[in-house]
Amino acid sequence: MSRLRETPLSHKLLGAFAFLSGIIVNSFGIAFYAAFLAMLIPSVSKNGRLLLLVCLTAIINTLLQLFLPASWAIIISMVLGAVIGTGLIEDLKEDTKGARDGQR
Repeated sequence: MSRLRETPLSHKLLGAFAFLSGIIVNSFGIAFYAAFLAMLIPSVSKNGRLLLLVCLTAIINTLLQLFLPASWAIIISMVLGAVIGTGLIEDLKEDTKGARDGQR
């Protein structure tokens, strides 16, 4: 009898998954970026400060990748972008509140 017939079905399926894992991982990577852009583009098109924040975070990430591994660079740039973004959002809330108060 051949060894292939003696191998349990679960082992055959795991072997097939291991063969396709590179393709699947790359596909998920592309899907992740596509979903991120699908959520980001409508917000950026309505808010100039958010566009500034996205560009600033991208620049920080690019600079950090010169000195750090890509995974650490993206984590640090996202945290710095979030910290900077809280300041921009607070300014935006104050501007919006002042504009509403001035109209009344």
